[in-house]
Amino acid sequence: MPPTPSPPTSRGTPSSHGRDSTHGTPTRDWINENGKRVQRPSSSGAPVERGVAAFDPDASVVIAGLRGAGKSTLAIIASTAMKRRIADAEKAFQQATGFSSSTYKKLYGVQECDQRQAETLSEILTHYSCGAVIVCSWMGRGVQALLQKFSLRHPVIYVIRDAEAICHHLKLGDLSKAKKLLSVGSLAFRSCTNYEFFNLSETPTDGGATDGVLTGRCPAPYLTLKRAERHFLKFLSLVMPSGSIPFIESAFPLASIPTEKRSFTYAVSVRLSSFMAGDDDDASIDLDIEELETGADAIELVIDDLDHLNSQDFDKGEGRLEPERAIRITRTIGLIRRSTVVPIIYHVVAPGGLSGPDSAARHCYLEYVEHGLRLSSEYVTLDLSLPDQQLSTVLASRGRSKVVGHCSWRSGGDEDIGTRVPGWSDPKWTQNYRRVQSLGFDLGRFLRPAAEIGDNSQAQQFRVAMASLDGPPVPLIAYNTRRLGRQSACFNPILTSVAPEGRTGTKTPRGRRSGRVLESDLRSSTTDDVLRDPTSSGGDVEPSDPCITAFQATKALYSSFHFDPLELYVFGANVGYSLSPAMHNAALRACGVPHRYRPVSTDSLAQIKGLVFSPDFGGASVGLPFKVEIISIVDALSAHARAIGAVNTLIPIRHRGWCRGSSSRMDDAQTIDPETLFADANRHGRPSGLYGENTDWIGIRACIRRGLSPANAVRPSSCGLVIGAGGMARAAVYAMLQLGLRDIAIFNRTRAHAQELVEHFMGIISGGGLPVLNAAPPSTVKPLAMSPRFHIIDAPSDPWPESFRLPTIIISCIPTHAIGDAPPPNFTVPEDWLGSPTGGVVVELAYKTLNTPLLDQARRQTPRGWVTMDGLDLLPEQGFAQFELFTGRRAPRRLMRREVFRAYPPDEQGQYNLEQLQPRLRNIVEQEP
Repeated sequence: MPPTPSPPTSRGTPSSHGRDSTHGTPTRDWINENGKRVQRPSSSGAPVERGVAAFDPDASVVIAGLRGAGKSTLAIIASTAMKRRIADAEKAFQQATGFSSSTYKKLYGVQECDQRQAETLSEILTHYSCGAVIVCSWMGRGVQALLQKFSLRHPVIYVIRDAEAICHHLKLGDLSKAKKLLSVGSLAFRSCTNYEFFNLSETPTDGGATDGVLTGRCPAPYLTLKRAERHFLKFLSLVMPSGSIPFIESAFPLASIPTEKRSFTYAVSVRLSSFMAGDDDDASIDLDIEELETGADAIELVIDDLDHLNSQDFDKGEGRLEPERAIRITRTIGLIRRSTVVPIIYHVVAPGGLSGPDSAARHCYLEYVEHGLRLSSEYVTLDLSLPDQQLSTVLASRGRSKVVGHCSWRSGGDEDIGTRVPGWSDPKWTQNYRRVQSLGFDLGRFLRPAAEIGDNSQAQQFRVAMASLDGPPVPLIAYNTRRLGRQSACFNPILTSVAPEGRTGTKTPRGRRSGRVLESDLRSSTTDDVLRDPTSSGGDVEPSDPCITAFQATKALYSSFHFDPLELYVFGANVGYSLSPAMHNAALRACGVPHRYRPVSTDSLAQIKGLVFSPDFGGASVGLPFKVEIISIVDALSAHARAIGAVNTLIPIRHRGWCRGSSSRMDDAQTIDPETLFADANRHGRPSGLYGENTDWIGIRACIRRGLSPANAVRPSSCGLVIGAGGMARAAVYAMLQLGLRDIAIFNRTRAHAQELVEHFMGIISGGGLPVLNAAPPSTVKPLAMSPRFHIIDAPSDPWPESFRLPTIIISCIPTHAIGDAPPPNFTVPEDWLGSPTGGVVVELAYKTLNTPLLDQARRQTPRGWVTMDGLDLLPEQGFAQFELFTGRRAPRRLMRREVFRAYPPDEQGQYNLEQLQPRLRNIVEQEP
């Protein structure tokens, strides 16, 4: 007999595939060896602390799933990033018995094997309860019971993979067998895990020639798993408490502010059916996620499986979340998350009849909601038509997901909206907001179809009235839908649902096929036909279907004078060649922001002062020779700019309570909260102060992370080499420290300058003034917890320091072109310095000359794992951060990269390089979160 199951975890660990016919509550299932369910009622449990996972930062992580799902690879990725041991259950079983599980089962039978597996796993879970990554492929009942109990205080992650990969790994020969195994395995593993991750298959990117910088450079084979690494670590960062994964936090400015605390944010809405075609598991409609998210701050995946079903359908057993459908949802979330940096809103369109007793519709709806929590969606909506007790139970299982209390009224047609749907002054809306407050929701979302234009002002009045109520304030999304409600949608302050650009009012097709749902499915699309017509007269449509795009909403804010057009600049001695104006202006146009970005070449700080204190000043990029001198006119510095000692970005401060300081010393510069800085962005008026930031290090850090293969992930023994000792070299050193590098070598032709750089950082470190990114409140930075070592190399002929490993990160910060009468340096490193057995990444920061001797040297080492980056990689990466500071909006990343390549000047023969550079854009497989 199987052991009695443990109570469900606060994350709803067991599978909720059954329903107790007496009480109408979800049941928890055991799965036997044949994939059959054995139902047992679950206990609801008391609510846990709001929004906080019950995991310790060092709690061990279990990775469970079928053989061939890629668990071992993911375990290595996790253990390297989290500095943890790996405990493989199958290896432990073999060490204990001398046999593999399959051999042991043949010799002693299934029951004996299951018992021995459970004993082995029990010892592992006891011995490795902290500081480990545990891998398990077993499905026996005893194993399920152990994992279920372990998941009370630990993340237990079910890893899925596509059937083709499982079939290939297990050598099944028949894909249908793999699909059946995957279906049965999903039932078993979902009964004892609390999270779920789809391990998307990785294929090498088509590249082309690698003999020149302007041809399509093929990423090294070592980078094939790069996206899997970033995807899984991002998933873990959503599951584990903040700080559990060192050096994982985003460096971009907006990342420090929750999306619901920023002004005028948008969630581009896409229905699940937009990703699917017909009933074939492997069919998909093409959607290009990177293009889809332009101008958006989140992606809302609308699960529309239930909205067309009625009570009779549910009574007949329709609407259940079957294993195959759950896998498709998990895969879709994986595709979105791997292709974007913005959060995901998981919204299940609720059917009618959720509030009735013993509701079959309610059970089906909750199955879908619970699945969204298993996927660690950043936001999950929960329909307020559910009873309070049921809402509390779901809220108790939220983990780190933020739950949005969702309330909307449906209407049969435009003619009866005014009579069938309560107006904003109706007490029902206030009562639901009070429920959102009292039950502990993270956000509230109230939507109603507009019957007349006057409804829009009432929506604004409702938001103001709710903000004035006593009790804990809850971020509120409240606006009218349909065409008459567009005005209120534009002025709703947070997470307005918007349509993909150019696709409002287009019906979703349900039959177009496009083959397997792999990453290639997201690259070649035009994002056609992704929304049902929200204004069609036929049928009962979901009121949340958007009628505006992010571009239209942003334009409306400026057209109505809520925001003002501003002037942006790039300052420097000679910035006429800069690609920044083309890059930023293209991004501004794409997002509907009417600012203008212009180059200003000058050698006078006085001229710069005349521009930056103008009422229409919106921000500036700062080039040489002003990166240090500009500090004399700033009033506030970021912790990063202060540590580097240089500023490359100026932002006006227009906060009413801000007072300018009187000192021009960097040490006396004030600090300013990011929320305060962004609160008055995009508004005209004489600045009350200037804020200085450095985004160079953010771009360098992003290039390093993009180019480092999982085999070269930063470890305590990793080493970096910086060539040069100027301002960019300081940014490079700082980027290395922010990645956790402990050993850094400096090569510079003038030792005194290198020594000055080393002393600068050692002085800051010894004084506890070097910040390290940290997502935990109350600050975004914390002191460096390690003591780095520096070594200065005087000449290329000097031997490599014995106490340092060979570098896996090399950053050249010296000019690559002729300056005045001085010829190009034509610098290369000694071949021995490229001797790392796993290769590494070489970053050449300049972009005036791309085909440099150093990059040519590194490219010849591509077969040994070396990857090259240049200034065309760096410029957009640091530009993303600048765009966020200038506008308070997410940067359209692919567009900015594309524009840099498009604007790159012709070569010496007058030939434009866009066609040759295009493969580089396609081969960018890593986005910096």
